[in-house]
Amino acid sequence: MTTRKPAEDRREEILEAACAAILQNGLEAWTTRDVTARLGLSVGILFHYFPSARALRAAAFARIAERDLASAFAMEQGLTAAETLSRFLADVLTDATDDTWRTWFDAWTVARDDPAIAEACAAQMHAWQARLAALIERGVAEGSMTCPDPVGAARRLLALIDGLAGQMLPPFSRVSPEEATADLFALARAEGLLPRD
Repeated sequence: MTTRKPAEDRREEILEAACAAILQNGLEAWTTRDVTARLGLSVGILFHYFPSARALRAAAFARIAERDLASAFAMEQGLTAAETLSRFLADVLTDATDDTWRTWFDAWTVARDDPAIAEACAAQMHAWQARLAALIERGVAEGSMTCPDPVGAARRLLALIDGLAGQMLPPFSRVSPEEATADLFALARAEGLLPRD
């Protein structure tokens, strides 16, 4: 006799399978069949835990974006704000062709027709800006940064990151990771976030 999984465990399993399917196939191309095939479940069970495919897709995108944010600042403990920012800027665009970047670009496209994805995008973009602004505010308090506008600087840095990532993504590939990283450091210095050379 098989024991039933607790509801929260089953829901989590479905969400994780959706994340994997989206990262592999893209936010636009994934299907609920990708998820059910991974888990050996029926579509009926999937929709017992999520009201629709769109709801599952939005939840999975939010999970992917939350992990991306946590990963970007995982190294912060024990570092000054300026050191944390330097590491973040050095790593954020090393490979803008990876699955997470493609998922973000897909989300911006899908958001035009899917309110759930639009809401998830807005929430995650706000979370990124708030996290970066808090880091800059800490740098100002520590005295390692002289930025008069942490919120604006965070917004400008993220806008440059997004724009450069778009130029790095195939089929364009107009900017190399080294060029993109140099541009980010140049903006950070101009904003008073890092010492000028």
